[in-house]
Amino acid sequence: MAAPLMSRLLCLLLISALGQSQDAGSAPTPDGSRPFSCRGNRSRGLAEVLLRRMGSDPFPREGGRSSEMERPSAKWSGQEPRILADLLPFLVTSTTARQILLIHDLSAPNISPAIRAVYEQWYGVTTISFKSAADFLDFIVKALMNVSEKRIAIVICSGGNTVAIFEAITLAAQTSSNSYRLSTSYVDVKNKIGLAYAGHVTWNDETGKMTSFLASPLTPDLERVYADFGGRQLKGAVVPNWPFFQVTPLDAYDGPYQEAGPVSGIDFLVIDAIATELNFTYKLLVADSWGGPQPDGRSITGMIGMVARREVEFAVDEITITGAREAVLDFSQPYFMESITIVSRAPAEKSRAVAVFSPFTPAVWAALVLSVAVIGPLLAIINHLTSFYLGGKDHFSSREFAFNMFRNLVVQGNLISSARWPLRCVFFSWYLFCFYVCALYSGTLTAVLAIPAFEKPVDSLADLLRAMKEDGFSPLFIYDTSNVHILKEATSGIYKEIWDRFQPDSGYVFSANEGVDKVLTGKFGFVNAWLASEIRITARGKENYHLARQTYYPQSYGVALQSGAPYLAVFDKKLAQLVESGLIGKWRRDVVGSAAGRVPDEGPQGGPGAVTLIHLQAAFFVLAVGLLAASLALGFEVGLCRRRRRRERVGKAPGISSSV
Repeated sequence: MAAPLMSRLLCLLLISALGQSQDAGSAPTPDGSRPFSCRGNRSRGLAEVLLRRMGSDPFPREGGRSSEMERPSAKWSGQEPRILADLLPFLVTSTTARQILLIHDLSAPNISPAIRAVYEQWYGVTTISFKSAADFLDFIVKALMNVSEKRIAIVICSGGNTVAIFEAITLAAQTSSNSYRLSTSYVDVKNKIGLAYAGHVTWNDETGKMTSFLASPLTPDLERVYADFGGRQLKGAVVPNWPFFQVTPLDAYDGPYQEAGPVSGIDFLVIDAIATELNFTYKLLVADSWGGPQPDGRSITGMIGMVARREVEFAVDEITITGAREAVLDFSQPYFMESITIVSRAPAEKSRAVAVFSPFTPAVWAALVLSVAVIGPLLAIINHLTSFYLGGKDHFSSREFAFNMFRNLVVQGNLISSARWPLRCVFFSWYLFCFYVCALYSGTLTAVLAIPAFEKPVDSLADLLRAMKEDGFSPLFIYDTSNVHILKEATSGIYKEIWDRFQPDSGYVFSANEGVDKVLTGKFGFVNAWLASEIRITARGKENYHLARQTYYPQSYGVALQSGAPYLAVFDKKLAQLVESGLIGKWRRDVVGSAAGRVPDEGPQGGPGAVTLIHLQAAFFVLAVGLLAASLALGFEVGLCRRRRRRERVGKAPGISSSV
């Protein structure tokens, strides 16, 4: 399809050695100029030579215009430098193009100084020396790869080179003697190339004055041209990727690619709406991946490669716009934006066996133990001092004080009373201390038992990196996507750290479904776009997965088009209409809603449930610890008692005296 190249070289003016002979049947006009005449000619001239090689009629008849051309001669007129000097200002003022290519082979006499003067005088004029058609076409394709401005090419070459250039570019405006016919090329619905009359330029033989007439613009309005594709069929690249583009493979192939039929998806609705508005049909070809330029600098894979090699006209399927991809093709304006998230297995619930200790940190528990250990001796000292100075008898020992203060701490009351105010002050402060501690402990313990605690989830890239280092986590990526390339191309920071630890053998998957399913089989974190991940875990049961709270790398999706695609502007216009009308947002909500409808509502169904053994396992754990401690104490005391009795029996045995 020649249309993509036509968007850059919109007009090709030929000033070649296939010049025109004088027309004997036409007389000069009163001002001395010789108008273009077609009567009595048997040859259609240069355009016929060029288009005959392509198997196309060069000049379709339009509105009674003649399509005859004069027979070309095989010599230069010698006026090429003057024509070039007049032609440049005319082109600059009569077209919307802002770049001019001057293609020459220096075969015309005295043309070299004129070309040099044009290059030095005119900004935006690029001179190209033509050597061979293959080299020229390669140069043009590379030069125009990322240029958005319209261009005009002026060719001053020999007849053979002119024909070779036209066959490479497929655009021309015809010349004849001092009167030059301007023609613009077009591609019809069947991809056939033709020429349409656009006007003419004449020079007065005596004064050298130039006059011009334009019947139609030399640089057509591409939005008007491509507002209606006339039912043309375009080829598009996709990968099976619900909810953006779900397809059904067909038993047909276009070259190496399998054809597919569209089923549903956000991007299917997008491209279908554009096709309806612009009047074209499309055939879908299945790619093996999203793809992009590879580090070797030579290969381009996946859907991106198919568009870049011009095997298809477009690709649309959750395609992220990146700088590397934009270097090899054109993207439409973004129509969808989202970020990347991490899907991991739902964190396991922590055991509640030691929940009784969870309300306080180890430092708090240490402080409480120390307080109970110190309060008994402190009260005994105060009691002893008051008895010594005030008189009286010590009624309680240090152990009795410590045990009763512990009873206060566990809300069992104090069995010690005293009429001495120093002890009363200590008791009062200890009671308030115990009340505050017990209130905090009971409230926190209730929350801990009612709301289960879970292992630390993967909520960010930093969490993923920590899990990779400490827990043997492995990230999962869909092969050959932008999510892979942004990490692979990183030279520092967390992206590079994660990529350096990434294991391709176990970390690559080939679809979002495979990645989400693999998460449940081990310590994996699936790195993927948010919407595709959210829908899949919803369909499979959200209780089994954890979606990271933090997202990263906001990305935009666009339609990938061939470099220089002339219909880029109309695609942008239609996409803007879809976004502004809210249709894309509605389609997204419809897809998410259909996925949510596949699983039952998991919302609350009433008040809190009954207390279970899971909630009380901490209490039973404490009881078990107490019974174990009692058993150990009992065993210790029994051992001591038996040892004491053995000693007593040995002391009472005959023949053993305790006297000296």
